[in-house]
Amino acid sequence: DFADVVRSVKERHKHQVKRLTVGMKDLKSLRIQAGASEAEVIEEIDKFLDRFVLSRIGIEMLNSQYLSMFSQNSGIADPHCDPCAIARKAARFARKIASAEFG
Repeated sequence: DFADVVRSVKERHKHQVKRLTVGMKDLKSLRIQAGASEAEVIEEIDKFLDRFVLSRIGIEMLNSQYLSMFSQNSGIADPHCDPCAIARKAARFARKIASAEFG
């Protein structure tokens, strides 16, 4: 069934970040050997990783939500969560830290 497919995908991809790290190190070395500046290569890799990791987080969240709902009739997301309240609390906390740090 579909839940088994999702579980299989999660299992297959659990070491993906480690593989990606090795690949990015190799890419960096090869690009620098080919004449690219280290700063340029790091910027390219950072841009790629930003997009990739955000995508991966989203996919992992959706897979986990599906499996959670499938097995427990509930999900990983709190249906009573108030994102605005959380954002206001985070902003107050950030102001407090900035004020303490920078005066």
